[in-house]
Amino acid sequence: MDYQRNLPTPNISTNDVYYKRQLSFYSFNIHRLSDADSVFYTYPQEIAKKGSNEVCSFVQDYVTHHLPQNIKHLNIFCDSCGGQNKNFTTFRYFHYLVHRSNRFESIRVTFPVRGHSYMECDKNMGLINTKTRVELPKDWVQVFKTARVKPSPFKIEEVENHDVRDWSAFLNPLYVKKCPFQSRPIKELEIRKEHPRMLFYRETYNGMWISSIITQTRRKQLRGPPLADNEFYYPPRAYLEKIPLTRDKYDNLQELKRFCDVSTFSYYENLPKLPKTKKKNNKK
Repeated sequence: MDYQRNLPTPNISTNDVYYKRQLSFYSFNIHRLSDADSVFYTYPQEIAKKGSNEVCSFVQDYVTHHLPQNIKHLNIFCDSCGGQNKNFTTFRYFHYLVHRSNRFESIRVTFPVRGHSYMECDKNMGLINTKTRVELPKDWVQVFKTARVKPSPFKIEEVENHDVRDWSAFLNPLYVKKCPFQSRPIKELEIRKEHPRMLFYRETYNGMWISSIITQTRRKQLRGPPLADNEFYYPPRAYLEKIPLTRDKYDNLQELKRFCDVSTFSYYENLPKLPKTKKKNNKK
């Protein structure tokens, strides 16, 4: 799994885009190595950010709707980006999948050496024609849908504001407040069903496994009314409304929209934005 580089919107051939801020279009790819099934989670920047809550939310959706239920041992390959994949929120979330939701028997996460690895996600992203003329985020979605034919077209999940959940706050009562080990040097991470309170990690790909306790000393339960069969607690929404753009970016987009079709004007005009700030008068 991996995030693609930000795609500009609108993506048009005019010199003005060099001097103006553009709307960013995000895409997160999960590729299944067993059959090359590939899912892209796509959204413009006013919908959500690119953090650990987004990664956990997309993996949760993939596990629920795209991964066969008979899969009990999961191997994940991802880069070492601390703000997205390699952080305590995702570590706790993987532990939650094994020991709280009982979805897997084990999960192993491998972080390849930077600059010496080439994941299938990189190949998938190379198929996206980034030079295509794009005026709206939905145009990027169409580019993704038609980017691959064999062995099957990419599956596209268009992320909405309510799809991203606050996993970090949700997991806080169940686990220790701070990660008990340094995450940066870790090369592999593993959660095993037979060790409900522990997380295993190692700093080399063939070295000794080290264990750390990450759950609370007293086993805590999420507060709330008793649950019926097949019910479970779900994290609250990470964003209650769309994320406002900076005023400079919003103003730049209003200038760039004149190079697009008239039908796009309403989208750019209705983007959420921060209020104007009054300039301080330094005159005495």
